[in-house]
Amino acid sequence: MEEDSGFRDMAGDFSAAFHE
Repeated sequence: MEEDSGFRDMAGDFSAAFHE
């Protein structure tokens, strides 16, 4: 489950960078 959390955090950062 921790791995999923890390992956989600990375995806969020990527989404934010892509959005900007």
